[in-house]
Amino acid sequence: MSATGSKLTVGLPRADEAGDATELQPGIVAYDNGDGSHTVPIAKIDGSVQVATVLESSAAPDRYSYEVGGAATLQADGDIIVVRDNQGQFAGAIAPAWAMDAAGTAVPTHYEASGSTVTQVVDHANGSYTYPIVADPWLGQDLFNKMTTSSDRGQPRYLVFRSGWGAAMSTSTSAVPVFLGPGWDEAKNKWPVLLSKTSLHEQYDCHSIYALLKPDSWNLEKWRPNKSDWGASALAHQCNWG
Repeated sequence: MSATGSKLTVGLPRADEAGDATELQPGIVAYDNGDGSHTVPIAKIDGSVQVATVLESSAAPDRYSYEVGGAATLQADGDIIVVRDNQGQFAGAIAPAWAMDAAGTAVPTHYEASGSTVTQVVDHANGSYTYPIVADPWLGQDLFNKMTTSSDRGQPRYLVFRSGWGAAMSTSTSAVPVFLGPGWDEAKNKWPVLLSKTSLHEQYDCHSIYALLKPDSWNLEKWRPNKSDWGASALAHQCNWG
């Protein structure tokens, strides 16, 4: 469940044909799909889920479909945005497709989306790969996992940190509207103090556009004045204005 109370569900590929779960280690199980592949869902502490599908040989299928509980749309960078049917409410997203063989060689892969079904295509049949191959969709909702507070010029300085999944999503060009809209909704719901001054929201928006690839925290300083025209000189002040 996200900070806004919404849930993102995912149906595992070949769930009707898969065998019983086998525990690999506490809290992690594998499902034998009966076709030369296994599925291993892994829940992360930030609320995201990685669904590792392990292709054991060249005989394994090249298509794996997931039901995601909302309308899925493929983005230009290969990630998936999921919204609630008939509502248009952001429900979550899936980071760009990823697959790698046992020797560390990337395997060509991509997503297809139709309605609430997301299919990962792993193009392994015509290549020379070392098995097993792992294909690893990463689904999540919460872009941020913590905020800490320090002080700057006698006023609070809020350091907002992205989750691992949020950092992964930051590499996509479609991330900007996600951070500006659902991302801000999440941040203000988790930490209402961010609503205490308009400048904090303005600094947040500036970071969402110009600092997506910044590796550490986004720093929002309350002493900074409100600046409705911050976008006019963002490249000069780099989201830090006085």
